[in-house]
This record gives sequence, structure tokens and C-alpha cells, in this order.
Amino acid sequence: MALRTAEFVLPLPLQPKARPRFSGQAYTDGKYRSWMKQCRAILGEWWTRPPLGKGEVIAVHFTFRGPGTSDLDNLQGAVMDAGNGVVWVDDRVTVLTRIEAQWEKASKTDQSIVLKVIWDEKVSAAG
Repeated sequence: MALRTAEFVLPLPLQPKARPRFSGQAYTDGKYRSWMKQCRAILGEWWTRPPLGKGEVIAVHFTFRGPGTSDLDNLQGAVMDAGNGVVWVDDRVTVLTRIEAQWEKASKTDQSIVLKVIWDEKVSAAG
């Protein structure tokens, strides 16, 4: 195993994963769409290799810094969706088999997300 690690700070406010809304048809909240676009842009700037696929990702760890107003699973769900096709091929359990999350209290003006990805370089090279 040749493990590689990348850790990055996303200077974004904490944003839980949005549930689809319905008004005749399904739509996603504009605030969430805007946050998602911003998060994908930041992820795309720092992740310069192809998206990680099945068997490559060893673990993903999130540290959410901000006020405690959301569930951890909804916070990580938003970042995981933003990382689809950028950092990892998909956020299915066959690709992301180990996910850890923690929250650190911080003021509303000092929010950020720390994302740490650990992957097996040998699996990447073999694919």
C-alpha cells in the first residue's frame, strides 16, 4: 500500500445538504446551489488529479468549524455531493468506505471546513 494524504481548508460557511423542494416540480434552493457551485470550484482548484474511484479511497475526514446548528451527516453530505466527479468518482459506499466527521465550535464569522482525503496510490496506478 502506498498511502497518500491531502488536507485542505475550504473557507466556506457550514451548509447542510438541502432537501429537494416541490412546487409543481422538484427544485433545489438557490442558496444551496450557489454554495455548491462555490465549493466545487474550490475543490477543483486544489484537486488536480483524476477523481478517485472504487478501492482507491482509504478514508475521508471532515472537520466542520462553526456554530452548532446542523447535523454532521447533513454537513458532510453537502461536501460529499460537491466532491462527486471532482475528488471522487461518486460518494457511494463502494467508493467512500470510511468517512469520519467532527465539529469544532467557532463563531459564525470564522466558519470553515477541513477536508482530509487518504488514498492508495498503488490502486490508482493499477487502474
